[in-house]
Amino acid sequence: MNVIILTAKEALNKILSEHFREQFKAHVYSFLDVQMALDEIIQNDQVKVIIVKNNEEDQSFATKVLNQLYDLGRETPVIIIGEYDQSFTNYETIGERLILEELNRVVIKKLKLKREDYAHLKLPGYIPIPVADLLGLRIVPCDLYIKLNKKEGEDYLKRFKQNDDFSEDDIKTYREAGVTHLFVRKDERDIFYQGFTKDSLIKLREFPAAGIDEKVKISSSIFQTSSHFVRELGLSEATIQVVETSIKSLQQLVTADKLGNLLKKLLQSEESYSYRRSAMISAISYHVLPEMDWGNGDQLQQIFQKIHTVSFYHDLNLENEDHLKILFKDQFVSNSKLTSKERDIVLNHAQKMATLMQGIPKLPQGVDIIVKQHHGQSNGIGFPDKLSSSISPLAIFFIVIEHFVTLLLEYKEKINFEVIFDELYNTHTLPSYRKIIDVLRLKFSPTYRN
Repeated sequence: MNVIILTAKEALNKILSEHFREQFKAHVYSFLDVQMALDEIIQNDQVKVIIVKNNEEDQSFATKVLNQLYDLGRETPVIIIGEYDQSFTNYETIGERLILEELNRVVIKKLKLKREDYAHLKLPGYIPIPVADLLGLRIVPCDLYIKLNKKEGEDYLKRFKQNDDFSEDDIKTYREAGVTHLFVRKDERDIFYQGFTKDSLIKLREFPAAGIDEKVKISSSIFQTSSHFVRELGLSEATIQVVETSIKSLQQLVTADKLGNLLKKLLQSEESYSYRRSAMISAISYHVLPEMDWGNGDQLQQIFQKIHTVSFYHDLNLENEDHLKILFKDQFVSNSKLTSKERDIVLNHAQKMATLMQGIPKLPQGVDIIVKQHHGQSNGIGFPDKLSSSISPLAIFFIVIEHFVTLLLEYKEKINFEVIFDELYNTHTLPSYRKIIDVLRLKFSPTYRN
């Protein structure tokens, strides 16, 4: 399938391009300039569908495309993002706030595709929300339902109405009863995400006054839910907003207390392994980076922002704790428990997440490169036989910090810094890696001698 995408925003083009390549296996021609798009339309009569969003300064993008198709005598379907009203018949509009599932539905309809071939794009009438993701939500953003399994099929019973109060006791009751998910109606899904984001932003405003235990609890709740949203639904305006609040919570957490006290809370916490590791990476990086002589002031703040962002995204598509602990090739090779599918997921997770991140607007420059290289491979696939210095310096920094944090979590009951630093120095023999270990050693175990 050949697809032309024409919008005035590079970030939106990236999101749409990646979506069509990933979900429809399409060959995508992406343009920011209307004339270049028109030239492609003239030269390429194999285009199956054209996606257009009018430029805010020039509202004629869609009209020019439709006129060009009319002059060529072609019936190529056009899907216009945003409001549009002309006499042409072979186009369809979708909302200004792009919902990828709505776009999928229109593409399948306009191209008369076999729905069974694209079943993975079709959402059910009700969307599951893990009960654990509702922890800390104080006001219900939209109606919530329980699924009832009956002989004649599934049914959904409304349990909470929009704007009902919500408490952790409600969640506890459901979890004790074995209820793992509540459900929202498909057409209210974005309302739920917007409500969750609003609630999270309120919590962030209250963050400075909260105690350290409450800070960890709030930050973990936002992290877990935003991670689930991205894994289940991919990129959308709503999921990106939720992720941004999670990264902000990490930023605020690392400045909330002394490093030792924060690490102790995280090590003892019952929050998920993925959250604790990401939070500890952010916290330790925040206190170690100033010692690296990589800049100060605004330059250092930009590096902090990159590390906080990478700590959230880098292993986002790995849910299994055992998979998260695989950092190096020998660990991967010796793990006999991995199925063929799991091996593929672990081998390709860095490359796939880096590709996904390229479609996210306003990310700090170069964070996708750090994510791609965070296991030492320049292409993000698999693990190298030996770590090298031919990757990004911040990727090297991240590799060492993640290894250090993973060892802290492994030995959390009885941390032995001599054992930990022995392993770090034995694993990382190149000067560019050892420089980072030296800084860690001086901060955490100044009496250690290699």
